[in-house]
Amino acid sequence: EYLPHHPEPTQAADADRIQPTINRIEQIQAQSPNRVFTPQPAARTILHNLQMLTGQDVTDDEVQNLYPDRRRHEEVQDGRLLSFFYTDATHVVLKAKEQLVERPHGHILRSGSARIPQDDGLSSTTHMAGIFHSHLTIGNTSFNKLLSITRTPFNIFKTSGLRVFIKQGATYHLLGMPSCYEIGLHSCRWRYKTDQGWIVVDAWVSPEDAAAFLSIEPDQAETFVILSNLVLGNHELDHQGHIDIDAQTATATLRPHAGTEMTQRYPDSVFYITTSEPAKVDHIGTDDELFTDHQSRGLPYLTFRTKPVQTFSLAITGSIVNAEQAKTLCKKYQAQPAHLQQDQQAGWSFWQSLGKHFHLSLPKTNPLCDKLNDIFYWYLHNAMVHLTIPHGLEQYSGAAWGVRDVCQGPFELLLATQHHPEAKQILLTVFAQQYEKTADWPQWFMFDRFATIQHPESHGDIILWPLKALAMYLEASHDFSILDIELPYTEIPTFVRSPTRSTMLRHVQRTIDAIESRFIPSTALSAYGAGDWDDTLQPAQSAMREHMVSTWTVALTYQVFQQLGTAFSQAGLHADEQRLLQLARRIKTDFNQHLLPGEVVSGFGYRHPDGWIEPIIHPSDTRTKIHYRLLPMTRSMIGELFTTEQVQNHLRLIESHLSFQDGVRLMNTPVSYQGGVRVLFRRAEESAHFGREIGLQYVHAHIRYIEAMCKIGQARKAYDAILQILPITIQDQVSNAVTRQSNAYFSSSDADVRDRYEAERLWDALRAGQVRVKGGWRIYSSGPGILINQIVSNFLGLRLSFDDVVIDPVLPKLLDGLHLTFAINEKPITVIYSIAGDAPVMVQSVTINGIEPGFTRDHNPYRPGGVRIPRGHFYPLLTDGTNRILVSLG
Repeated sequence: EYLPHHPEPTQAADADRIQPTINRIEQIQAQSPNRVFTPQPAARTILHNLQMLTGQDVTDDEVQNLYPDRRRHEEVQDGRLLSFFYTDATHVVLKAKEQLVERPHGHILRSGSARIPQDDGLSSTTHMAGIFHSHLTIGNTSFNKLLSITRTPFNIFKTSGLRVFIKQGATYHLLGMPSCYEIGLHSCRWRYKTDQGWIVVDAWVSPEDAAAFLSIEPDQAETFVILSNLVLGNHELDHQGHIDIDAQTATATLRPHAGTEMTQRYPDSVFYITTSEPAKVDHIGTDDELFTDHQSRGLPYLTFRTKPVQTFSLAITGSIVNAEQAKTLCKKYQAQPAHLQQDQQAGWSFWQSLGKHFHLSLPKTNPLCDKLNDIFYWYLHNAMVHLTIPHGLEQYSGAAWGVRDVCQGPFELLLATQHHPEAKQILLTVFAQQYEKTADWPQWFMFDRFATIQHPESHGDIILWPLKALAMYLEASHDFSILDIELPYTEIPTFVRSPTRSTMLRHVQRTIDAIESRFIPSTALSAYGAGDWDDTLQPAQSAMREHMVSTWTVALTYQVFQQLGTAFSQAGLHADEQRLLQLARRIKTDFNQHLLPGEVVSGFGYRHPDGWIEPIIHPSDTRTKIHYRLLPMTRSMIGELFTTEQVQNHLRLIESHLSFQDGVRLMNTPVSYQGGVRVLFRRAEESAHFGREIGLQYVHAHIRYIEAMCKIGQARKAYDAILQILPITIQDQVSNAVTRQSNAYFSSSDADVRDRYEAERLWDALRAGQVRVKGGWRIYSSGPGILINQIVSNFLGLRLSFDDVVIDPVLPKLLDGLHLTFAINEKPITVIYSIAGDAPVMVQSVTINGIEPGFTRDHNPYRPGGVRIPRGHFYPLLTDGTNRILVSLG
């Protein structure tokens, strides 16, 4: 029974509506058809008699022979080896583990060595179950696809992406689950153990060119069919692209249809799939190889069929901006094959350079050091995917920068690793996106020739993040000249650049004007607007936009104004400094008066017509019956808005109400679910799914908790909190964690429950660690970059601040003797930490190559601050060789 409007939640009684429809269907089926159809024979394809080739399990001896060097972080369950790390951060996964995980193992390959987005950057996604390339794009990861996406974790569609078949007579075997899967930063390898020997498949990308590769090496000569499902645009089957085949060189030239968004913005777009071994190719065609009668049906496939071979390789390349460059690349890889080992070495050199050769060591074994040495480089990779080719393994649409996101993870990563020119480029791009009319920003925007695609309505905190990023950049780079650069604005609703240009400083002044204009009447508290960081708590009622306050946004505003005011003071902009500091004082006064009833910070405040601000998410809250919210607590610590006593009070509340075995929760209990009816908050009350922010353990927020613990000097809490979210052998720290991929950032830790109702029933059991927790979406998040910044800048305590180098570690006693290998000012350093105790300690002395420079004490309202050494004193003490920096804490 069709109902045009059903305002109530679905209930059990609604099932009664199904029966009349079933009765009607049965009546129709019982009637004689009034038309007679003549069945036509279905076209037979190679998939009809398809057999899956699954790699056999490897023995312990075979593992030892394949991987003879030391294996790190071995993951074992019931006596079976599941995975481990090997050589340069390579992660090896055995078939036994893939059979256990809910989210299949995968990887996003990224070509080149750019640190900011490039039009000709190539990316490709691989999966363990025989998906050797998929979602292969050059440039925009939404609109510029060559190969299709794998849209199901169950490998149901056997032709998506690039697949490899073995042809044995009339039978085709599809390479599926391998015996083991090796994931490198620039490459993947599948090893198939069979009765006839091994088949090894490699997929990788060039560290220099927009190029991806495939190589196949069986022990015995085999005939292979390589099938590529083409998109040549945004969605599969949207348009018919142009395919030109040169049988002599075994090369396919692929161009998108003129009607695609890709061609309209990048008219020179062209891809090539080619080989340096055309003599080994028996046939190259389109979808004809799929059908047993070898007749094409015009389906979007490209096929290579080889002769019996023991080695074969393909190259995929192209360009969206320069067709001649694409042709040159094609000829390059026709002339000679790519060299996997050389590309791997060059790729590893890039990641080491990006991460300043980060490495930790201790005389004794320590789980955090060992895990960080591997996951650091994987999180570098994840952060650069987020910045340069935005998408993830689950969130495969993307291609845009969220203003809040790009001003956090990637930006913080670049500052922590001292890549200031790239951070500056992000700022210039983001500030040119500011709307001329409102001085605000979109929630997200595309940054290439698709830049007119953006979301103009943004949450109430978005306007703050460009200011915060600028303040961080000014402090780390000491480059005040950026304030004088003239930049355009963006027009609404066309989203094209405005002819109006203003200095960066004027952009900032207009932003501050806009923020102040949004204070709710008679206060210095920003109106909630369309929401804050927690996307699930967007206001359900329009009145909430103007009259509700997010306490987290208020704390963030205070921090941003303080940081930017300090930067303006350093720049000599004293009038702007004083304005910001005056606003910050007003915010602090109103925060304490309105948002801290009973000395417990509220999650929100709602201003009534009489001026009373009602606390929401607070022990006195009778609306939501939720008492504590994490974000305003941690941000008020990070931003120095709390007093020391308030810090201690809220630290106890976090420990008592928000700390779970797998990390801190956003609130002490979930928003009540009543079948999707919204009252206060949109997604939190509408969504039937219990995960990500709705599940309340969102790793990004947990990382900010780590930052807060470093701020207040809680070294052991920071140490334990880092271990809680590292995916490598996570059960060592989180006993109720479900097995998951070990080398990818997961964005949340989600309770393993069937629905929202079960989540509410089992909440206390979850707090006690009696409910299993699963890893959420992978890779696509600002979290990896933020965590790297916390580790380098706050936990290990090495950062730049205006004219000084700051050394301010927050390390527990168990890391006494820790050695950090890193670089500063392009000089290699080894920092050696001597830690006297676990109580909040401070840096007592610093020695650089045997010389003790003078220092001043850094300001911290909650603990003794670190030391500030002028760059002009610090840098001259460094040599081009080994530099030993001894840091004594006591």
